[in-house]
Amino acid sequence: MSPEEYCQIWVPVLYKTLPGQRGYKARCIEELAKITGFTEQSIKNWGADFKGHPDYVKVILKQANIINEFRQLFKKHFVDGT
Repeated sequence: MSPEEYCQIWVPVLYKTLPGQRGYKARCIEELAKITGFTEQSIKNWGADFKGHPDYVKVILKQANIINEFRQLFKKHFVDGT
């Protein structure tokens, strides 16, 4: 999963900020740093479209996506009481 795909899915969910809104890119960089362990500056160095990321980042983001999906399911079925 590319950094751009990950952010398009999870930044709106986790930060309530949509693509194109003020602060979206900053939240995206913040989330990518949190998930990958890279510094925010390193992520900025990947470029505006994040195409300069190391290949293995796609694997990390796919795993994080799966974990986030499980968290959402758990929250929906067990925390919200539905």
